[in-house]
Amino acid sequence: MNKFQNRHLITAAAVAVLLAVSAPASAALSTYTQSMFGFSYDSDTVSPAFNTALGSGYTHISFSGATNTNGASYSPDVTFSTRVGAFGGSNTSSVNASNEIGPSGSWDGILNIDFNGAYVSAVGFGLVVGGSAAGTISSIRVFDDTTALIGTFNNQLVDTFSLWGVAASAGERIARLELDGQFFAIQDIEFSANAHNNVPEP
Repeated sequence: MNKFQNRHLITAAAVAVLLAVSAPASAALSTYTQSMFGFSYDSDTVSPAFNTALGSGYTHISFSGATNTNGASYSPDVTFSTRVGAFGGSNTSSVNASNEIGPSGSWDGILNIDFNGAYVSAVGFGLVVGGSAAGTISSIRVFDDTTALIGTFNNQLVDTFSLWGVAASAGERIARLELDGQFFAIQDIEFSANAHNNVPEP
């Protein structure tokens, strides 16, 4: 074997190792998108398929009338917070609240949805963006309970008012989501039975 062949094999091996280390975790996540009429969020009628993915015993939190900006005040199962994203924002445990919740400040940045150390198999929400071209959701990132990124979904809006849901179809554990956008909010959130705490298996 000449030096060139040997060097080529070493380089190929190094690339293979690098790819094995840096490749993102694969996941079989199913997404659901559906246009909604105004603020009428109801997965039962808007998306029966997503409602089936939720299963029985799911939790529904409505932000209708919400004025509290404490991101931990809405449920013991899920915490909302704000982080700096592609469109600015700030790192804070607060959110904007006005019949819906969104990134603190000017409704720009990342809305973080964290299941507090537990995980769910399905989660969905009503997405609302500004009526102008300024409103957008650039990406939705899904993480598992080891903080690994298991899915990135870009340009998911189908209308000014949209239902967006994600469900694990191969046993993935959805523990946190990041919605990164400009001038947006969520008006409701639904998630599957949230009793799946991380208890080590014997």
